[in-house]
Amino acid sequence: MESKMEIKRVEKMTKEGWKLFALEAGLDENDAEQFAEQAAIGRWRYISQLTPKRLKEEFKLAPGDRDLLETFVEKAQKPVRRSWTFGTIIDPDVHFYVPFQQLVGDLVEKIVIPHKFALVQAPFRFGKTSHLIALEQVLNKQGFSTIKIYCQDSIIWTQEQFNELKERLRLEKKPPILLIDEFQRIAHSPDRNTTLSQLKEIRDFRLIGACLGFGTYSLIHLLDDTSHLKLSPFPNDPNSVIYLNALPSDGISAMFEEWSHERGRSITERAIRAIVEDTGGYPGLVGFVGVCLDNTLHPVIDLDQWEFERESCIESYTNTSQVKGLFHLFKSDVFRPILSKICASLSLTPTSPQELEYTLALADFGLLRRLKQERANDPPIFIITCSLFHHLLLSHYYLTQTPVNLQGMLITPDIQEHTLTHLPQLA
Repeated sequence: MESKMEIKRVEKMTKEGWKLFALEAGLDENDAEQFAEQAAIGRWRYISQLTPKRLKEEFKLAPGDRDLLETFVEKAQKPVRRSWTFGTIIDPDVHFYVPFQQLVGDLVEKIVIPHKFALVQAPFRFGKTSHLIALEQVLNKQGFSTIKIYCQDSIIWTQEQFNELKERLRLEKKPPILLIDEFQRIAHSPDRNTTLSQLKEIRDFRLIGACLGFGTYSLIHLLDDTSHLKLSPFPNDPNSVIYLNALPSDGISAMFEEWSHERGRSITERAIRAIVEDTGGYPGLVGFVGVCLDNTLHPVIDLDQWEFERESCIESYTNTSQVKGLFHLFKSDVFRPILSKICASLSLTPTSPQELEYTLALADFGLLRRLKQERANDPPIFIITCSLFHHLLLSHYYLTQTPVNLQGMLITPDIQEHTLTHLPQLA
């Protein structure tokens, strides 16, 4: 009975996930055939974890139900049709993916082994959670124990929970590694200093071996400086700030080659190279491109076909919550000079704390990525993420009024149409 209830729970979660996926990908959420495939994946993957003995016991199968048992096992072992994802956690059995375990080696060498506290930064839909899970798996294989925390609220622990954690940590033979997801939720929280003080306490007493907080670029507000009264355990040191790298081009090529083989389609090397260049290896964009190509019926994707599909892919991407959030920022007057600078030079070095705050907001939504600083006092430098985001900026910020020539492109801004009566809450 317990297993049957678990399957219903999995199916319910799958249905909720399918609705979100369908909405973001521009698919029909009422498409029964596509949903049935997704639901079957969740149901049979759970069943596959059960041994034949547990199947008999938990599903109350009688000796005469051998055929049903064999059907369960057969379906559980049947390979599923893999799909693309651009906003959910990577599942190796279900998704096309680049092995994230191969991308987290630097985090082990530079942060975990030296027992550091570090902030791991990337924009929305860059695979931060998938990186965290991959790091956890790598660490566990290497003999490290880990504690994984997902920030659901503006504070991680109440004082009572923190006291219980300290007692538990003192009993550990080897200090575990603390991994925190969605850590940017702490950055502007009124309880920020409480959380930082708690982390500093368990660091000072060496109750954990290392700590990695994963989040967006807003994590900069958690670095230690005089404004935090030295409460933060995260030093204002470039070596303690990690920017996740884009997917490697050979990994992207391998994914599309696997996709073409499984779908019975053909995609040329030139088309794959163009996709790599257009997406800049941004994981969410690569996954979305895969979804779009899955929905086209053209049997051969060459460079010309990709350039044709590229426009519809960009248009579909504007319907995602990520780009809608970005366009919301475009509407605010305060972003006008910043966006003009970005269009003119494809990069930006903020010259004031306020401009830095607005730039971080654009970077969080994926328009910009931040370059690694060599020294703590070096000015922050941001560059455009990739040509697809540049296209979104040009086509949805500059419209049709006064002609302006920017780097050989004739574009016409219509600032008035993109003005809000209120500013986004960034502070």
